[in-house]
Amino acid sequence: MGRSFMAWAFASLVMATIVSGCMSSRPFYEGADLIPLKPSGLSGSEGFCYLAGDRESPQLIVSVQNVGEGESPASLTSIDFFPGGSVQLHTPAIAGGDWIDLPPVAIPPACFNPDCEFSITVDWGNDINESGGEGNNEVAGRCLRS
Repeated sequence: MGRSFMAWAFASLVMATIVSGCMSSRPFYEGADLIPLKPSGLSGSEGFCYLAGDRESPQLIVSVQNVGEGESPASLTSIDFFPGGSVQLHTPAIAGGDWIDLPPVAIPPACFNPDCEFSITVDWGNDINESGGEGNNEVAGRCLRS
């Protein structure tokens, strides 16, 4: 009798989990959750190199996506060039599931030594209580000298 009760209890727990929606193929974030978006089809850190401008004065465009369900309030995004310094950009509110391109940022000439390495940090000040956690806010990027 104990064995059949355990089997029944386990089956009931599994069915309750499935019916309640706890089994999902993608994470469910009720609130906002910002991430740097890789707009190009390239893999690795080169995928974050989204350029504008010309060869003599290249600019970097940063894309930010809200992978949460809720709207994110306005925040700051920081781009750190190695070497070359930092730039902070105002990031407007983003609806759940949407993404935006921020205004282009001039890449410091010193950054290309020979390639330009940078990092992107969304919600730079940790002002947004992100439902997916704060562990996905920063990425490393690299633009290859062409």
